[in-house]
Amino acid sequence: MKIIGITGRMGSGKTTLARKISEELDIPIFDCDSHAKSAYKDKLIIDILKYMPYPDLVQDDKVDLQEIAKFIFFYRNAEENRRFIQYLTRPFVINRLRDSMEFYCNVEERKALIVECANPEFFDNILVDYIFVRTTGNDEINRKRCFERANKYGAYVLEENVERILAVQASEHQMLKHFQHHKCWEVTDNPNSTESVINILRKALNE
Repeated sequence: MKIIGITGRMGSGKTTLARKISEELDIPIFDCDSHAKSAYKDKLIIDILKYMPYPDLVQDDKVDLQEIAKFIFFYRNAEENRRFIQYLTRPFVINRLRDSMEFYCNVEERKALIVECANPEFFDNILVDYIFVRTTGNDEINRKRCFERANKYGAYVLEENVERILAVQASEHQMLKHFQHHKCWEVTDNPNSTESVINILRKALNE
């Protein structure tokens, strides 16, 4: 089974790209963010967060996702907080990914699986065949989309605080550099860029 990684900053268009490829080539999608949110229902993770010096993270034995968003974007040491949360949830997500790979490969006999993840470092933990970095190449577009996405998921940020969210994410340049030794392509807002990706994958899957 071939693993197709899609990454990019918040609001860059990762999900739109993943869905387009999925529709065109009939490839299932594994969304790391969705599975990371499921990890917050795990009792061990709840207990760890409950006894941290941030009482608002867990309320009535349930993880408050809005408070998690604030914790990784706006609390002091946001970068360290983000890495801690990723360290906490990553094993859960990787186990879910392995189960999905086994199911799609052995039960449904699929040739490929799309793995969508905002954190480029996640792909260091798995064998990935192709990496596509979704970019906008425009700081103003990045800020606008990030603001829209953050509020959609409950962070409820002010527009002037968007820079703080972007600051704890890898830049587009850093993401491309991170994958310089992989089969990696940059995918822009240009529709031809997406079509090119689909053609690359169609050819690869038919070989």
